[in-house]
Amino acid sequence: MNWRYRMKKAVFGIFSILLLAVFVFPQTYRGRARLVGFVYDQEGNPIEDVKVKLYSILAEAGFDIKTNKEGKWIAMGIRGGQWNIDFEKLGYMPQAISVDVSSFEPNPEVKVTLEKVEGIIITDEL
Repeated sequence: MNWRYRMKKAVFGIFSILLLAVFVFPQTYRGRARLVGFVYDQEGNPIEDVKVKLYSILAEAGFDIKTNKEGKWIAMGIRGGQWNIDFEKLGYMPQAISVDVSSFEPNPEVKVTLEKVEGIIITDEL
């Protein structure tokens, strides 16, 4: 009988720690806003697999997504406020923009044109 009590206590302890982790370490950039964007080359053609890095100034957190074959990316469930967005693709000049995201009104589409470069560009990722 004593081992059952210890087992229940251990299961309760593990469950409590997991539950606490959900509330202590939430994804602080989460919210109700939605942001849609497109990435094109200089001729107006969509660029696939562009790395789109989104960083919330308010939450001091962010995440990365990639564009699809239409050059489209979607960030759903993000919080309102100022966001820094970086666009990176091998063979293209990186670009950075800042966008003010609304949680209550539709946000305009973000359209970015990347410039193709000749030679090698090395970017440092941390």
